[in-house]
Amino acid sequence: MSHASSSNAAGKQWIGPVSSTSKFWMIVGGAILLVFLPQIPSCVMSNTPKSGKVIDGTTGKGMPNVLVIAAAKFNAGPMIHGSARSTPYRIMTRTDTDGNYWIPNTWRHTTFGFPGTDPRERWFITAFKLGYVVEGDEKAVKAFNEVGKAKYLPRSVVESPSAVWLGFVVKVQPLVLKPEQLTLKEAVAYYTQIAGVGGYAVGRPEDELEVRLYANEFFQSEVCGMDPSAELDMFTGADILFFTARPEFAVQTLRRLEPSGWGDEYTRRVFHAANVCTAMKGAAPKQTGG
Repeated sequence: MSHASSSNAAGKQWIGPVSSTSKFWMIVGGAILLVFLPQIPSCVMSNTPKSGKVIDGTTGKGMPNVLVIAAAKFNAGPMIHGSARSTPYRIMTRTDTDGNYWIPNTWRHTTFGFPGTDPRERWFITAFKLGYVVEGDEKAVKAFNEVGKAKYLPRSVVESPSAVWLGFVVKVQPLVLKPEQLTLKEAVAYYTQIAGVGGYAVGRPEDELEVRLYANEFFQSEVCGMDPSAELDMFTGADILFFTARPEFAVQTLRRLEPSGWGDEYTRRVFHAANVCTAMKGAAPKQTGG
């Protein structure tokens, strides 16, 4: 009787040797897993559900209804030509009454790069509240280069926060918001970077609109309340248009009203408050329905 079909006294059937084909595919599968192994830790951390809290740096208490934005950036070097960059996800949520927030898993956005291209996925979580700055971002708020552009990016949009594993959830270190007095230029530069973490127009359209309109009333009232002939530098005048329902339309309007503001020399690019105000008002949400 053959070994493959015989049974021992204990009733256990003997299993024959693994075929060469099975061995081949086991080796191939192991090799594939091995070459992608370095990417797995960052990928898992980036896409696992996350919980955290936003606290007031003055009182130490949780802050309710704060807009929290989570995003990921994937980068890989070139194999032959060019490089790969993408934003796998960008999610907006708000804190509850105790300042807690929850970011769901993003496994459907999982991204891998080819071995040898140094693929990396980084994730970020920041908080957006007018009149406040995320602790650690202070360096980016007041520094501008010689042409008026922000010199540094806020730390909260370029560095992953400290976090620990708790079962199947990543517990993120609390985000601390500190009250800060900002000029219009400082506020526009900083909040544009915070609101745009990960890249614009990546999340759900309704979420993206909420982010832009959150600060619209404040910035519009500031600009429209200025002396009409007051000048805004090109970065402030152009970036503030992000906080409208239709940024592209606002830019087109400002281009028409201020054709000289888009010149070649940075130092000559200025916009008048009256025209920026008009562009913002004209980019209000379209009215729908009857």
